Amino acid sequence: MPASAPPQPFLSAAPEVRLTRAFEAPFANFLATARTCYSSKGVIGDVELNERWTDLAKSLYMAGHHTTLQHAQFQFALSNVSRHFLWAFLHSHPFYNSEQVSQRYVEVKPGNVAVPPLEGEALTRYRAAVERQMEDYRELIRLLTPVTADAYFERFPGRRAHADRYAKEIGKRAQEVARYALPVATFAYLYHTVSGITLLRYARRCGVRASAQGLARQTGLMPFRTGAFQVAVQSGIPVVPAALRGVRSVLRDGRWYPRRAPVAVTFGAPVAPDGEDWAAAVRLRDRVRADILRHCGEPDLAASS
Repeated sequence: MPASAPPQPFLSAAPEVRLTRAFEAPFANFLATARTCYSSKGVIGDVELNERWTDLAKSLYMAGHHTTLQHAQFQFALSNVSRHFLWAFLHSHPFYNSEQVSQRYVEVKPGNVAVPPLEGEALTRYRAAVERQMEDYRELIRLLTPVTADAYFERFPGRRAHADRYAKEIGKRAQEVARYALPVATFAYLYHTVSGITLLRYARRCGVRASAQGLARQTGLMPFRTGAFQVAVQSGIPVVPAALRGVRSVLRDGRWYPRRAPVAVTFGAPVAPDGEDWAAAVRLRDRVRADILRHCGEPDLAASS
C-alpha cells in the first residue's frame, strides 16, 4: 500500500510514496560490513540479530562509522510531489538516483500543481499566480513553435516539404524551453533510489525519529550527536550554545508550510573543553545541550529515550 502524507496537508492530491525495491536484511548487512572492518578472519556474514548486535549498531552510529550504511539501497516510487520538493529536498542530499517524468517532453496539463492548505485571500492569490504561470507556459510554447520550426528546418532543409511529419518533434523542442516558466509547485512523479544513510538523513531532516513502534513525530529537544564536540575537543575551541525559541509556532506539527510567528535566538556563554579525550567530548556535548535546553522552551527528549 502506498504511504500518504498526514491528513489534509494539501488542498490538492496528497503526495504518495511506495517502497518498490529494498535491500534484503539491510540492518544485518550494516553490522556485517562494520564487523568486517575489524575482522582478522576475513569477510563476516550476516548474523541473527539480538540485543548484543543492537548495542553494537548504536555504538557504530554514534562513532560516525556511517559508510557501512551506504551498502543498502532503497527504491521508492513517488507521485504528487512538486518540482520544488525534488530540488530543495531530494536532490539536496548526496548518494541518490532519480528518474522523473521529463517536463521537457511531457506537456504539463492545467491544474497539475500542489495547492497548500491556504484560506481566503491567500488561497485566491496562490491559485491566480499558479494559473498565470501556466498560461505563460502555454503561451510561450505557442510563441516559440514557429521560431523553433524555422531553426529546425534551417538545420534539416530536406524535411520542410513534409513539415506535418515533424510538427510534434518541433513542439517538443518549444516545450523544452517553455518549461522554465512552469510554477515550482508543478507535480512530478519519479523513481528515487537512495542508500540507507541518505534515508536516515531524510528522516532526521523531517523531524521524524525511529522507535520500536515505528516512525513518530517528536516534540522536544532530541539527544545531540558527538561529532562536532569531538572536533572542538581536539582543536581546543570553545562552543557557543545557540537556542531557538518559537520555531515550532512557525511550522506546526502536521503542517508543511510555515506561518508568521515571533522567534527568539539566545546565545549562551562559550563553553570550553575540559580535556582532550572522548569523555571530554561527551561532557562538552552535555553542557552545551543543557544550556540550550534551558532557553529553547522544549521538553527534554533525551530523558525519555
